[in-house]
Amino acid sequence: MSEPLDLLRKLMDAGYVRTPEGRMLHVNDPDGSEAPRMALGICAQGAIVLYRHDVADVSTLGTAVAPQDLEHHHILPHDTRWDGPPVIAQDTPEGDALWARLERDGLPSGIVAQGFTDLSHFWPPWCVVMEGNEIASIAFAARIDAHAACIGVATVPAFRGRGLACAVTAAWSALPALAGRALFYSTHFDNHASQRVIAKLALPHLGTGLTLP
Repeated sequence: MSEPLDLLRKLMDAGYVRTPEGRMLHVNDPDGSEAPRMALGICAQGAIVLYRHDVADVSTLGTAVAPQDLEHHHILPHDTRWDGPPVIAQDTPEGDALWARLERDGLPSGIVAQGFTDLSHFWPPWCVVMEGNEIASIAFAARIDAHAACIGVATVPAFRGRGLACAVTAAWSALPALAGRALFYSTHFDNHASQRVIAKLALPHLGTGLTLP
């Protein structure tokens, strides 16, 4: 396995599109979300700090932070395992059939309520656990580049507490499209549900992150 600082660098490189000088232009997601004014990553070997392209005077950055500004960063091994329900993955016959049905009939109400209003929000590669015709839980690439990817997970409230987030996380880690990339699971300090997933899967801790919006 790579050294912690190298892994942290890969995580942060995958997180943001940057200028040639290394300043953050925007978040590396399909929506091109606004980057924070500062992003700091800390691991046992050191720290990496990034600034947004329009921050002229770093001394003006405040130091008071809230739990939603602090993150735990964990390594997601490719061989992560979880004994759970069947998972449907993108680019499989089952995934293609599900995609065709969703294109025809639209998204189920439960996943729409989670913010997935159309199929453009299924950021590839993705996989899901179904409950009847409902998408109960989904894992997708919240950040991805040629060297690393960070998972995003959403579980419909009616189906929480059943290990489904663990199931899609483990299945996502084994997707062929992610082979050769370092994989990460990051969560905010106040996201206790995600922290339970990390604990159940025994994901190795990498470091801590801080962003100033």
